[in-house]
Amino acid sequence: MYVRNQLRRYSVESVVSLALELLQHGEPQSHEHLQTWPWITCLVVKLACENDSIPLHGHGVRACPQHVFDRCRQALWDAQAGKDRLDDPRGGVYLMFRSMLQAQLAFQSKPGWDFLRFPALVRRLPEDHPCRMLFDQQFGMTPNVFICLCYASAALIFKGDRVLHPSSFKNLSQAFGAGVEKFFDLFSRDLLGLRAELQRELKVRLDKGHPWRPRSEYNDFPWLSNFPLFKRSSNDYAVWHPLIFARGLENAVHRRLSRRKDEYAAEFSKVFEDYVLELLSESGTVYLSEEEYKKRYGRDKNTVEAIITKDGSNIFVESKMTAYSSEVTASGQAPVVWQGLKRVRQAMAQGWAVSTALRSGDFADLACSRAQEDFRLCRNKRIW
Repeated sequence: MYVRNQLRRYSVESVVSLALELLQHGEPQSHEHLQTWPWITCLVVKLACENDSIPLHGHGVRACPQHVFDRCRQALWDAQAGKDRLDDPRGGVYLMFRSMLQAQLAFQSKPGWDFLRFPALVRRLPEDHPCRMLFDQQFGMTPNVFICLCYASAALIFKGDRVLHPSSFKNLSQAFGAGVEKFFDLFSRDLLGLRAELQRELKVRLDKGHPWRPRSEYNDFPWLSNFPLFKRSSNDYAVWHPLIFARGLENAVHRRLSRRKDEYAAEFSKVFEDYVLELLSESGTVYLSEEEYKKRYGRDKNTVEAIITKDGSNIFVESKMTAYSSEVTASGQAPVVWQGLKRVRQAMAQGWAVSTALRSGDFADLACSRAQEDFRLCRNKRIW
């Protein structure tokens, strides 16, 4: 409400201009840049774009002054660590700091190439695999084309470019046809497009009976990562922030494929599990597989995907696809976190059951039954 009242006399266009100046200034991981609170700056942009009482363009409307923009950022920062923390004490100090640090720690990290991992995993699948076909449908291109365009864009951004021009990709256009245009369509929006996307999401929230403003909004990684390029013209795309771009691409595959949540989760869970075991095998690690465990103890029993035994200790490896939203990682409320981590708690229960079974005598010939300590490693991937 405060931000809306402060900005309604000015144009969203001028707010975005001030935000880009801040977000693109200096080294992204420098102490000076972090002191500008880039995640809070992005939240001001989000709130301005979402509210249709704030005009999009500056025709006959004043540009937002710097001091008003800074006042809005200060208000959001104060709200992040202020009264909203006192309204509900159920989270405790640990969850409070956990929620506050989600975005801040992310902006302290250098953008990497993690966004190539999951499209590369899908790329290895046969063309008729359900996950591979779903990828082609949702992105309008093959994983190979997607990887090449992600790499080409990121290489420019990581070396310092803050504006991308599709015309610079003309050699790739010759190889990939409409793939370049499709890529920019997927990951960019202009002012009107940003407002349309945000108001659509707002309507979905309200239709489900959720609050107008999500409690976790102060601490979420910027929503702009959904569309990490700002379309200023048909050949001019501003980069909000290098880290926002990298994180946006990293989450893009799961976010878009999970629109077909049941179909995607059922198929990709197995792909993900096989990948975890493949990494174990490639490392030369000796482990007891889920299949071998079930042969000995019964297929109707709780199990984990792998048991590694080393130096008198067991490590239970389990991968989970979870269907909780970013609200869980950004929340300081214990009930929200508890419910959202249901699948992780299931993995913990599986580990306890396996630990008990190993000491039942049925595995006396295996080293894992003689281990003194058990540890659980749960590799988790979210479905949005």
